[in-house]
Amino acid sequence: VRPGVAARQRALAALAAARSADAPRATALLTALEPLVRGEDFALERTLAHLARATLHRHAGRAREAEEALAEATRTATEGELDPDLLAELLRPLASAPEAPRLQQAPEQVVLDARRHELRAPGKTVSLERRALPRRLLYALARQPGRTLSKEDCVRAMWNADYDPRLHDNALRVHVSHVRDMLEGTGTRVVFEDPGYRLEVSPGFTFVTE
Repeated sequence: VRPGVAARQRALAALAAARSADAPRATALLTALEPLVRGEDFALERTLAHLARATLHRHAGRAREAEEALAEATRTATEGELDPDLLAELLRPLASAPEAPRLQQAPEQVVLDARRHELRAPGKTVSLERRALPRRLLYALARQPGRTLSKEDCVRAMWNADYDPRLHDNALRVHVSHVRDMLEGTGTRVVFEDPGYRLEVSPGFTFVTE
């Protein structure tokens, strides 16, 4: 086999292995290819090698290295005066390849601690020690997150009394507003839903009960 043909076959095999995510085979082929493509007549083979490296980096989630290898492939092809249509065809699989999955970050922790009477979230800690009524309301809502707590149940939790709209509606709205202020920036919120209120919690929400 003539050296030029061997180099072309090896470069194509390296690119195929890289596209199949066979990193050991692709790396071995690229290593063996290097001494064969040092002349001016091997621009295509060097371009294929850079594309194989870009593909390997893409599979490994190394976006910056993949872009650098892709830029090197384009530069090599341009300097070697390769057919632009051929280059576009070679680049197409990389352009359409899905990005490597990103690592999911753990949700930020929001802790409502009924033992210490405090709300803890990234960057803030709110003491509930001296806020008895908003605290009782928040605890009652947190015991059943996502479920609507009627105004009657809210009043019972806060004042241990029967609900009377003339006595309790305005006060209840005020204390709901205080609870919303406490929860601001935590991803957890109080939502009005007739006939009462419910607590929408963030993914990292934890209620430490008394």
